[in-house]
Amino acid sequence: DNQKMSSSNSQPTAVKLGMPTSFSSQKLETDTFSIEQWAAEQYKKSLIPMKEDLAEWITSIFHKYKIEHYALSPDTLISQLANGQVLCRLAQTFSQAHQNTPKSPVFSLRKNPGIYLCRDNCANFLLWAGQLGVRQVCMFESNNLVDHKNATIRDVRQVLICLLDVAKILFKSHGESTIPELIKLENEIIQEQQTESSHNQMMNEEIVHNTSMESES
Repeated sequence: DNQKMSSSNSQPTAVKLGMPTSFSSQKLETDTFSIEQWAAEQYKKSLIPMKEDLAEWITSIFHKYKIEHYALSPDTLISQLANGQVLCRLAQTFSQAHQNTPKSPVFSLRKNPGIYLCRDNCANFLLWAGQLGVRQVCMFESNNLVDHKNATIRDVRQVLICLLDVAKILFKSHGESTIPELIKLENEIIQEQQTESSHNQMMNEEIVHNTSMESES
């Protein structure tokens, strides 16, 4: 009996439940793949508002400062940024428009730049962004943008994060009024929190004052 019990305990769960082992294993792999695929799709969808916001922002910046027209689209934004020309043109625009910003990056505007020129353009933009004050955690790898078709969704997101940080610094430190909607929303939330915090502090001080007055009387 003990031998039978030991044999039973050593059996796979699928066999105990009367399920074919091969079917159970295959279904588990399929379910796991489906979950991972769903998670990846949701993560990819989360980038859409960022792409829409940044495409509109860059376009409005070039229009505002009367730079040659760039028809940036959310659907093709990353591929349009891949050669680094738009990024460096954006940095150049801000360097010329605002004092105390880093010197405009050197870059190539060749019509069909090779991969090395594309990497140089992106690297020079990142150098400018670092001098502007963009945090290292917000930087991206040049090659991940140039070779964006083989990059992960997280790598693509890092490019968008970097641009948002550039916009935030230009708004807070250099008075740039044209900023992405996401930065505006973040700033409004911070202001509301500060207002609420200030209000709560005043209320607490009033309570302490009234309590003190009551104890003295």
